[in-house]
Amino acid sequence: MKNTIAWTALSIGLALSGLTASAAVGTITGPFTHRNLQIYLVHGHTQLESHAYATLSEALEKGFVIVKETGSVQELSIENISKHTTVFVNA
Repeated sequence: MKNTIAWTALSIGLALSGLTASAAVGTITGPFTHRNLQIYLVHGHTQLESHAYATLSEALEKGFVIVKETGSVQELSIENISKHTTVFVNA
């Protein structure tokens, strides 16, 4: 279950940034666990320093994302409409 959550979060992050898993991810290592926190490290060739990032709350405030209900319980759809900002969604 924990790995499923991590892969789902990674997939959401890649989708919101406009990248595909094959284009952005070279290797994933982990999980590294401390108490109730698990971290997966994503290693790749992409240079990320030149990209702009925003958390979901920042993106909502600035109008960068559209959040919709999907009709399923506990499931939302998040669309990044910004052309220049990658939105980080912490799941």
